[in-house]
Amino acid sequence: PKVAQLDLYGKRNDGSIFPVEISLASFKTDEQVLISISISDISAKKQAEKASKILEARLKAKRNELEQFAYVASHDLQEPLRTITSFTEIFSRDYNEVLDEPGVQAIKYINDAASRMSLLIKGLLDYSRIGRQTEMKEVDMERVIDLAMYDLSVEIVATKAEIIVNKLYPVLGLEAELRMLFRHLLSNALKFVTDGISPKIVISSRKQKDQVQFVVEDNGFGIDKEHNERVFVIFQRLFARNKYDGIGMGLAHCRKIVDLHGGEISVESLPNKGSKFIFTLNN
Repeated sequence: PKVAQLDLYGKRNDGSIFPVEISLASFKTDEQVLISISISDISAKKQAEKASKILEARLKAKRNELEQFAYVASHDLQEPLRTITSFTEIFSRDYNEVLDEPGVQAIKYINDAASRMSLLIKGLLDYSRIGRQTEMKEVDMERVIDLAMYDLSVEIVATKAEIIVNKLYPVLGLEAELRMLFRHLLSNALKFVTDGISPKIVISSRKQKDQVQFVVEDNGFGIDKEHNERVFVIFQRLFARNKYDGIGMGLAHCRKIVDLHGGEISVESLPNKGSKFIFTLNN
């Protein structure tokens, strides 16, 4: 049958106007053409659409406010940190000879804390910027991996890592954010590996209906099952800061990027058995 739909308005007995949906369907038989007409009151549907648009507008405004706050706060916080670092460097240089060991150590602690705070602020600023560009295009994921590996070329050479890249299907997305996604995943795989063992990373993908599933598998020392969800929370660290650098935001960035692309990310891991990060992106 041929079907057509129209959104019009009806009038109740009390004179009030309400939206209706009229569906027309034609059926051709050997003798004649039959027409079927159905009229539905779609007031609730229209009210829901209106509420959804209002909510969407409010969320967009709130997101813009948060982005502006993060941007301003980050820049305003960086300035006093630079001042602290500058003065501690001057103090250390000019008064180093009169400082005792505890004094020298105290200056070092201040510098280390200021440097770490600067990294945290930069991480927050990067996090707030994810998704600012919303025009998605077809992205060559093999190119994205090449770019991410270029970003980490020094670490890859230093750790003698082996990275195997199997066929990667293109996706609809934002290249800069996807590059950041793989950079974080690769960085973790290069970092969290048992001493004396060279990292081995395998990257693969497969099509799933209207999405592509990616897998990044490593031979690191793994994650306890109880922490499989916690690792994606912002500022969460599982390992001592004095042994492994970082601010605990890498995987939070990954989740936000995957969410932005309409997918999901999870990890399968066991202690001393490596980790397998699995995520989907729209095709």
